Amino acid sequence: MSTPNSRFVPLSAELLEVIRVWRNSPRISDKMLSNQPISAAQQQSWFVGLEGDTERRYLVFCQEQTPVGMLYFTAITPARCSWGCYIGAEAVWPGSGLLLEVAALDYAFDRLGVDCLHAEVLDFNLPPQRMHKVFGYRLVTTQPDALQRNGQQHALLHYEYACAEWQANRDKVIASLPRQIREGIARISFTDY
Repeated sequence: MSTPNSRFVPLSAELLEVIRVWRNSPRISDKMLSNQPISAAQQQSWFVGLEGDTERRYLVFCQEQTPVGMLYFTAITPARCSWGCYIGAEAVWPGSGLLLEVAALDYAFDRLGVDCLHAEVLDFNLPPQRMHKVFGYRLVTTQPDALQRNGQQHALLHYEYACAEWQANRDKVIASLPRQIREGIARISFTDY
């Protein structure tokens, strides 16, 4: 598969059901703090609540015009925001998770203008922990008993990345990635709100 053009566009009403189906899939919901199914009515109500909300941004990740995932920012202030993402489509370009990671950092610091980016990861969700390590996030706190599911306690790991650190590290981090990932990063674009 050739290197795709990756575009991030604001979530629209037309894509709301696609996003809900992805979010409700066990592959995604099991890695969230809440794995409860979301009804169409709940999703619609949530979407209506986004209108005019400057503290939240939801972007659909598209590859060659096909929606494949979600990138979102919450609790946006000039000082910081939190972010999360998921890939909803089953067949995506290898390395799409790395593209999401770069897109999150670039969007938070270049478009939102925050000073610090925050991420939360459940302890059993290993792929984002590995990516955060590669990119240079700092693990700042751990909530040992943040979630109880299926009779087990799970920790919630809190990571941070400062804008100044990303500005200093970006070129070096990207240079350390495989060539096809670097090519994919060069093809990322954003359509703003």
